[in-house]
Amino acid sequence: FGRTKLIQQRLTDHLRLMRGDAMTMGLADETFDVATMSFGIRNVPDVPKALRDIHRVLKQGGRALILEFSIPKNPLFRSLYLFYFRHVLTRIGGWVSGDSQAYKYLNSTVEAFPYGDAFTTLMTDAGFQRIEAHELTFGIATLYVGDKE
Repeated sequence: FGRTKLIQQRLTDHLRLMRGDAMTMGLADETFDVATMSFGIRNVPDVPKALRDIHRVLKQGGRALILEFSIPKNPLFRSLYLFYFRHVLTRIGGWVSGDSQAYKYLNSTVEAFPYGDAFTTLMTDAGFQRIEAHELTFGIATLYVGDKE
């Protein structure tokens, strides 16, 4: 889907989509201006190692943007969200898709993920600077932005 959009919008000379092991990309140091990942970092077995490798392949002045699920901070919304996520989404998603284990996995990885300050600390430890965390949709997702100076 993404590759088709790049071709249609004639962006293939400027952008390159890649798929591979986030912990050991096997690319030269300081290769990219920008690195992005959406809803994937929580699935990486060694998040600190992946963040270090993302930092390594970014050029000086480069930026990482990582979008991931998070847990809302507001106690009322958090309670409603977790009830929905644990009980409603798991059942409905499993029924619709025929794969309830996928939705149980989704729930367990989201709840176990070090979101918010814990994740920004991991980014700092990997060498990123000027780190920002932008909560989206009442905190059910967060966009993390970090620069390589």
